[in-house]
Amino acid sequence: MTTYLSKSRYISGQQCIKLLWFSSNGVEPPQKMDDGANDRLKVGEEVGNMAKKLFPDGVEIDYNMDAVDLMIEQTAEAIVSEKPIYEATFLADGVLVRVDLMTKGINGWDMYEVKSSSNLKKYHHEDAAFQWYTLSLNPKLKMNRAYVITINKDFLKNEYENINSLFTLNDVTDFVTNEARDIPEKIHAFKEVMNQNNVPKIEIGPHCSKPHPCQYMKDCWGTYGNDSIFNLYRMKSKDKFDLYRSGIKTFDQLPEDFDLTDIQMKQVQSFIKSEPIIDRDQIDNFISQINYPISYLDFETFQEAIPSFENQRPYQQMPFQFSLHVQHESNGKLEHFQFIAKHGDDPRRSISNELLKNIPEYGTIISYNQSFEINCIKTLARSNPDRQDELLMLNERFLDLIIPFRKGYYYHPKFNGSFSIKSVLPVLCPNEPELNYENLNITNGGDASLIYKNLNIINADDYDITLSDLYAYCRLDTLAMVKILEHLTSINIENDEL
Repeated sequence: MTTYLSKSRYISGQQCIKLLWFSSNGVEPPQKMDDGANDRLKVGEEVGNMAKKLFPDGVEIDYNMDAVDLMIEQTAEAIVSEKPIYEATFLADGVLVRVDLMTKGINGWDMYEVKSSSNLKKYHHEDAAFQWYTLSLNPKLKMNRAYVITINKDFLKNEYENINSLFTLNDVTDFVTNEARDIPEKIHAFKEVMNQNNVPKIEIGPHCSKPHPCQYMKDCWGTYGNDSIFNLYRMKSKDKFDLYRSGIKTFDQLPEDFDLTDIQMKQVQSFIKSEPIIDRDQIDNFISQINYPISYLDFETFQEAIPSFENQRPYQQMPFQFSLHVQHESNGKLEHFQFIAKHGDDPRRSISNELLKNIPEYGTIISYNQSFEINCIKTLARSNPDRQDELLMLNERFLDLIIPFRKGYYYHPKFNGSFSIKSVLPVLCPNEPELNYENLNITNGGDASLIYKNLNIINADDYDITLSDLYAYCRLDTLAMVKILEHLTSINIENDEL
């Protein structure tokens, strides 16, 4: 099969010519696309199909890479008809493009690239410029304007929605016409890369994850230890690579006068000494803010590019599940409440009612990275005006369990610069199988969200098992908070006994 320089390969070349070579020469990536990445592709397809409604009654050019000539012939016929064209296909000098949407106006053809993002990004411009240049090589095609269509994040679904308001049409004509001057040189260079025998030699850098995480990173990066400068907490990517290129790759190679933040300094010292750094006074101050009963709360959410429910915005976090552990006194018995909204229904009403029914009316609410839970409650409050006050009052009671770790009150070398609950829990509570996320069938929030969204296509025999898996994952998030606070409290008790 002929190897063409397609739009996707052009964008790969813009990111890294080594990535371009791998993808053009059939090299299998060591890192397969996960379910989340596949879901994003599915969402992109859904958004693309919805965008066709902006220009109805068009001609669809079906994808068939075994019959490129047929796609080009069908595109030429569609151009003559002057109807809107979906996935118009053009080939010029070994460059193959498929344009999402094209419409004919008085002054010529307008080109539209459809993106499922709510923000216009740099590579969206470059993508459109490559398409525009290739179309400009067709002498029979008079081009007028170029647009990138993105999702309007302010769109609010309601009974009388207008599909036009779901999208934002970004005119990028000036950019693509200016950028087109440099594209022939890039195309020539990329073709040479695609056809060369050896893998290009490219150093690792920020381009490995921008604009997209590279599936070949493991080939280029290999493995590195816990003392790698790439593990330094909240250091800018550029600064890490500046260190790397200067020959500084591990903590012990950092100059003594190198400017580190307080938490980065603790991270380095803790690793070098192979022992945790604990500020018992600060932990004591943190614990003193807690009032019983304690409510340990965690939500799971889903997002949709195209909203399904009234008063829902694109990519709005939609809570569909919660887990709640309640403890009425220190070392007291735990009560557990859990809820998953019925799939297909707007979850915001039922989850609000169930939460308010079970959460105590007073006492501290503990979450891990509380901004997420607070925003979930704000979402619930907006959609339930009759219960808004009750819900928003919950937000006045939160205490964030990540604080002792993020502030450096407790740093352990095995954290490796991460304070996520999945990094902290196994360090503080090792060798406890019931606290091991890897023993669950669902191991992260992204998978939980995707599984919930797809409950309608799950085999009936597996439905109850899948719900049980969802419950188990969310339950562990709140149980983990219980155990982490118990560990911090034990440190506080030990300090009192000294």
